[in-house]
Amino acid sequence: MASVEGFRYIVAARSLTRASSKLIATLLDQFELGKTSRPNYFYCVRNPQQRERADPQLILGSIVRQMCCLEDNGPILREAVELCKKQRERGSKVPIVDECVHPIVKLSTARPTTYIIIDALDECDKEAQGQFLNALQNIADRSTAIIKILVVSREDPDIILHFATRPHVPIAASKTKRDLELFIEVEVNKRAGKDILFGKASPVLIELVKSALRHGADGMYDFTALILYVNV
Repeated sequence: MASVEGFRYIVAARSLTRASSKLIATLLDQFELGKTSRPNYFYCVRNPQQRERADPQLILGSIVRQMCCLEDNGPILREAVELCKKQRERGSKVPIVDECVHPIVKLSTARPTTYIIIDALDECDKEAQGQFLNALQNIADRSTAIIKILVVSREDPDIILHFATRPHVPIAASKTKRDLELFIEVEVNKRAGKDILFGKASPVLIELVKSALRHGADGMYDFTALILYVNV
């Protein structure tokens, strides 16, 4: 997906956070090797204890902050300074959603390629979701530089309708079933000889563990990986 120019939207029946994380890790590795620009990303979460992770204003503000420098501890770009001045004039600590579009578009011209990855878009605050969707689309439409935006979401009627005319990849749980089953098979077998009952688990118990993971995962790699890490 990293090679796609413009806007790419993935709608999944289940979480793809694990896939998003791998893509981000790959891009960060490429950045460290000097082969690409640093990716700008955000993991949305709808959690009363972390309201800022579902607020479009703060999400886009985070993307702007990440784009302020071309590299860690590098000089702040002029476009970022201009945005800060506008915030001070308005007496706000964070930019409003619409104010983030222009700086992101401008900052994208300072690098060969701009990567923006938004994971779990459906976790975004529903009341402000429309404004957030419009902002992302405006960024893709108005950019004159190479900007690659990847948005990942579970099935959400409003999001699906909004990006119906954009390149998108629907991924149902049934399409990842075989891969998930292979993942469970490999990971459980890897642990069977030492971690499950100290390597004394019977073949019958091993198969019961695999069956329970397949049933409980419901298409989610994150669930399976967490259960294996914590309990096995």
